[in-house]
Amino acid sequence: MKTIKISTIAFLICMGAFSANAQTLTRSLILKPAGSAFTTTIGLTASPTASWSLLFPALGDAAAAGPFMKIGVGAGDKTVTFGQMDLTSNGAAGDITGVLGVTNGGTGLATVPAGSILLGNGTGAMNSLAVGTNGQVLSMVAGAPAWITTVAIANGGTNSAATPTNGGVAYGDGTQYQFSAAGTAGQVLQSNGGAAPTWVSVNSLIAGIASQYTVTGTDQTNGFATITPSIAGYGLTSKIIITYQSANGPAQAASVSTQTATTFDVYSGAMTTGEKINYIIVN
Repeated sequence: MKTIKISTIAFLICMGAFSANAQTLTRSLILKPAGSAFTTTIGLTASPTASWSLLFPALGDAAAAGPFMKIGVGAGDKTVTFGQMDLTSNGAAGDITGVLGVTNGGTGLATVPAGSILLGNGTGAMNSLAVGTNGQVLSMVAGAPAWITTVAIANGGTNSAATPTNGGVAYGDGTQYQFSAAGTAGQVLQSNGGAAPTWVSVNSLIAGIASQYTVTGTDQTNGFATITPSIAGYGLTSKIIITYQSANGPAQAASVSTQTATTFDVYSGAMTTGEKINYIIVN
């Protein structure tokens, strides 16, 4: 094998001999970096017994059969053909081999899965983030990009994949937003403290804050009744709505006084045993 090593800059090979038993060039050969195809001719004093090749040390000794140049074989003048490298299809003869590393401007990857996203990895081969699913968004999770379905509360999202209920109400559970069930006509939303709110009827609310007291003989003698409400949440500052109902007629005038943290007194001008005192506590 006859080898001529050249650099990628333009130069001139003049007529001469390379060694005692080498083929002698009878014409000059001018080379330049590959940019467009052109052809020149080398004349030999005798027929070569083997193929000629030109190698490029700076490009890893690319074979002459590659995209840069090649020399015909056989007797007579030798035709040297310069061509362009095929970057689009990797060449029919495999013009390009290996994987270009990150430090040389490449990715360090031989394949990239369809729909994936490339992530930097310093000077090493790039990482490939697999394709997400429909509806997901790309977000930073623990310092790295990731596909997520929900957006965190801190980023203005709901941190939840809950579907909004038709007629329901959105509420927070401390970490994400949820939706209540839909109520029925006439219901009101009741807070349950740290638990999810619920829809309740107005009657149930009134039943929870209202009660009835039956006047005793002692109350009739004293002219007032001392009532201890059996309603959760009653206190010294609670507001009291009261009606006095006789056994035979509509409600009569009554008043409240001497309210303590646990009791209050109800007065009426004609308090009779067996009559009813209806009261509502408004906290």
